[in-house]
Amino acid sequence: MNQQLAHRIVSDEEMKLWPVDRARSGEKRWAETTWGTGPLEGDRRLLYNWNVWPCRIVFEVKQAAAVARGEALWRRSRLSIRMKGLKLLSAATGAVVSDVQVLRYEQGGVSLAFRPVDGPGLYHLYYGAHEDILFDPGPEWLRDVSSGVAADATPLRIEARCAIDDFDAMETVALPDEVEGLLARFPDAPYLVFPEDRDRPIKMQFELPAHWAVNGPVRELAIEADRHEYRVFQLGVYACQKAIPDVAVKAGDLTGPGGATIEAARVQCLTIESRIKSRYIRKPCGPFAVPCG
Repeated sequence: MNQQLAHRIVSDEEMKLWPVDRARSGEKRWAETTWGTGPLEGDRRLLYNWNVWPCRIVFEVKQAAAVARGEALWRRSRLSIRMKGLKLLSAATGAVVSDVQVLRYEQGGVSLAFRPVDGPGLYHLYYGAHEDILFDPGPEWLRDVSSGVAADATPLRIEARCAIDDFDAMETVALPDEVEGLLARFPDAPYLVFPEDRDRPIKMQFELPAHWAVNGPVRELAIEADRHEYRVFQLGVYACQKAIPDVAVKAGDLTGPGGATIEAARVQCLTIESRIKSRYIRKPCGPFAVPCG
């Protein structure tokens, strides 16, 4: 099984040192650290902006060498991988590493060779910004790469600038062999249904989350709600064998402990019907099709 790197949100102290200066002027500008308008205060400083470097992979180099090679799974979505910005910094000094050669850049993962400018220690590969790949390796160092002698750069974890910047479990894609394994376990299923609670909203349209492929669909979803609460959950439909031209949903009664029941008439599918009355909201209309894959 392909190993997933642990995700971590950095502390407030670490976030203050996070590189966000897209203009590379050495000055952190308000527009690069926030989203929206108004003063820089409170939790507004945590909000995501597509011009910053939202995430980084932490590599550890344990040996002194002119070249280190590292490979890591970052599991990025089709939309995320379009943000091609990459840059590498030494964690010890913040020195920018320009002697870097990208060996592989795919949705599943990245591999690179680089010069450990500060010797053994931690190095941060920043990614996900609407930027360029900021590497300019020198010819002499490239000859060192071609020699084939390199130290190992071990990926330790993925770190995010803040919770909103993090690619959570619903944005961490399954790898092709994991999807093939899922299909092999359900060879006769025309489609698979993945229930999710409201705290894990379904976000990706073109890929499966890794935990869906690894764990497979479940037959039950247990949720709790307070009296009079409007309680939301989701059903993700994956057309794994062929396209579904017309998705239909029919609810039955929901039963709980002691025979308690919520009648089917009180269950509403927001995708198909809407009881909201507003001239500003266009009510959805079918049929609803799910393309194969």
